[in-house]
Formats: sequence, structure tokens, C-alpha cells
Amino acid sequence: MEKRVVIAVILSIAVLYAFSYMFPPPVANLKEKARPVAAVQSQPSSAKLSAINSVPVAATPQAGLAARNIVVDTDLFIAVFSTKGGGLQSFQLKHYKDKAGAVGRDIVLKNESDADKLSLLSEGKNFGLEPNLVFQSSAKDTKLAGTEKSSIEFTVTSQTGVILKKVYSFSGNGYGINLHQELINTGSSRVEGAISLVNYNRLVAEAGDGRYEVYGPVTMAGDKVITDKVSDIAKGPKQFDNNVSWAAFADKYFMDAVIAVKNSIASARVAKISDNYVQTNVTSSPLSLNPGQSASIDYRLFYGPKDLDILKAQGSRLEEAIDFGWFSALAKPLLRSIKFFYSYTHNYGLALSSLPSSSRCFSFPSPTRATSQ
Repeated sequence: MEKRVVIAVILSIAVLYAFSYMFPPPVANLKEKARPVAAVQSQPSSAKLSAINSVPVAATPQAGLAARNIVVDTDLFIAVFSTKGGGLQSFQLKHYKDKAGAVGRDIVLKNESDADKLSLLSEGKNFGLEPNLVFQSSAKDTKLAGTEKSSIEFTVTSQTGVILKKVYSFSGNGYGINLHQELINTGSSRVEGAISLVNYNRLVAEAGDGRYEVYGPVTMAGDKVITDKVSDIAKGPKQFDNNVSWAAFADKYFMDAVIAVKNSIASARVAKISDNYVQTNVTSSPLSLNPGQSASIDYRLFYGPKDLDILKAQGSRLEEAIDFGWFSALAKPLLRSIKFFYSYTHNYGLALSSLPSSSRCFSFPSPTRATSQ
């Protein structure tokens, strides 16, 4: 009898733990008051990049361009990119609300009014590439559904004659975004250096409560996941140089991440640069370009829910960003069980109530024996 009681208690606790991930409590509307990101300088690394090819291209410098926005609307999200830095200005999820019922509004993972604090900005000082450069783009607002795919391209030429092309590729039914960056040296002299992708996260005042109970940078480096609190990086920046797979910023239910493709992240640096921002820089391996040569760097981007299956589909063990704590061994199979029952019932309440019934199969015929005794 005591054994069954202990098992029942453990299962109940594990179900409640999994339930907290399946049904997040209502959270306040996301008018972000502060999410920090610290400035990071380029750090060399041994990560391999795409092979350098000889591609002579004429330099076409531009000046005085006005920044404009480009909207990408898919089944899952609405993203607004800017030609300012070729960066991301806002990101809104379509299937997640901040409150239950009709009053709920779509979760907004990013909505930046400061043009200097966009995400996915490119910086390479040795190439003359500053984050605030205005790119050229012929892309128009794009709407995708189902398996439809599309891309938007941004191009800028620095004063040193280095062309940077940034191409974002999307799918109508996926959260993952591919980012391809190509550097072309159209100048007359050799250039060397690394290029960084800079992300800014505005800190929220509600940190430590509800959705923001878990909140801060998460990095996979050296084959392990390192979670830092904002209070930790406020004491000093964190630098990662060993086998960086991805760098992310997460709360309890959502996250954004830059994921390495073919070891494209040589290093990552996270710092709190003000009361309002955390800055994350992911940096490539050193590049050396002779006149007419080019090199490419690829990343996979993710902005979305901390759903076990969705994260796993992104690859690079991104699902390990979910910390199930002490009950990890029980919570993961229970979460999968809940999803299994949901696939038939299409009701999480029924799926949860099915768990105790199914668990009785493991104790049968013990209850019968206990009754007969």
C-alpha cells in the first residue's frame, strides 16, 4: 500500500511540473520595459567557415539611404525586419496569448523602438561594417502559408570596399529561420577580421514573476548548457569560446536563439550593458579576404515557444534549453505521454485525466490482490 502511495505522489508532482509547461499562467501584456544586451567585441575562434571563392565584384557604395521596414507574415509569426543594419525590429507569435480568453493578445517576443538596439545586426570593424549601416533591399512585404518558402536579401558596401549580403530564408509553417551572410572583398587590398552577429534583449520589469520566473541568457558551449541569471552577468560579461553550439535568451515559456551551422560560432559573449538591455554577440572565426575573394557564414535562428518537440526539430540539442529540474527523468516521458493522449482527445484536460488510468496498468494486479487481502 505504501509503495503505491509513494508512486502516486511522485507521479502527481511530475504531472503538475509538466502541466506548468503545457499551460502557462496568464502573463502581463508584453510592453517590454527592459531586456538587456551587452556590447561584445569580435573574438577569434577556430570554427570553420564556408570555403573562400574568388569572385570579382565591382564595389557599389551607397550613402544617404533612408531605412524602411519589411514585414514577413507566416502561419506562425509576424516578423518585421529593417534595412537599418539588416536587423530584426519586432517578432510576434500568432498562436500564443498573454491572457486567456478574448482579452488575450498575441505574445510579442521583440518590439524595439530604438533603431540602434535591433537584433541580428552585423558588425565587423576590420571590414568597415558597423551595426548602424543602412542596407539596400528590393524585398517587399511577404506572406507565407503552409510549405511555401521565401527569402529577403539585404546588401551593403562598406567604405573599405567589402560587400555584405544578408539573406533570411523562411517557411510558412516553421519557426526556424536560416541566415546566410556573404562577404565579398571588392577593394584593392587584403582584409582580415571576424564578423559578429549582435542581439539586444530588452529587460522586463516583471522578471522573477510568472513567465519571467526563469529569465536570462542560455548558452550551449563545451557540450553543456550554461544558464545565467541577469544578476550574474550584471557583475561582469560572460565569454564562451569552447565549441559554442547556440546562444539564446529565454524566459519560462519562450526563447530566441542563434544556432551554429557547421561550427559557424567561434565565440559568444553576453553582457548587461545598461539597466535596460542585455547584449549577446556571436562571432565567427577569423577571415582573410584577398581582393575579389568571398566567404560565407551561416546560422539558424529561432524565435518561438519552449515546446520540446519544436525545439528538438531545430537541431543542435536546442531542446536542452528546457530545464525540468529534479524531475527531468519523470517529466519528459510524462510530457510526451500527455501529448500522445492529446493527439487522440484534442483536449489537454482529458489527456491529463488519462494518465492516472494508464498508470494503473503498471500496478495491476496489485490493487486486486490488496482488495482480496
